This record gives sequence, structure tokens and C-alpha cells, in this order.
Amino acid sequence: MTSSPPFDAALFKSITAALGIDTRPTVDAFGRSDFSIGRAGMERLRDAARNLGEHDFADGIQQAIDAGGRRDRP
Repeated sequence: MTSSPPFDAALFKSITAALGIDTRPTVDAFGRSDFSIGRAGMERLRDAARNLGEHDFADGIQQAIDAGGRRDRP
């Protein structure tokens, strides 16, 4: 079983800033760092991932877009 690396908020913020994506930092109910991104930002992030050949990541972003921001959908 593989595990993903821990979320690096500073790295995520620098990547989205470099792409010109507006993010709003938040903290979830457990005190973990999170970010809120609008639909246009999600689409821009998805397109950037596809352009870099990160198709699995882009597909995950598309699932989030399709879910309309709802966290209860896979």
C-alpha cells in the first residue's frame, strides 16, 4: 500500500500563486490547514496538471469540480 506525502501548505500556496490561482487559507474542524479555491481556480489547476502530464491528479481535480465542492463525494 502506498501513502501520499503529507500536505505542504506552503508548497501548495506557492504553486497556486505561480499559476495565478486565488486561494483562501482555512483550517478544518481538526485544526489542519486547508485551502478554498473557486471553480475557475480549480479549472486552471486541472488544466495545468494536464499540461504537465499529471493526468491522475487532473482527474481528481475534475472529480472535485463535478462534485461542486462537496466533500462527501469521492
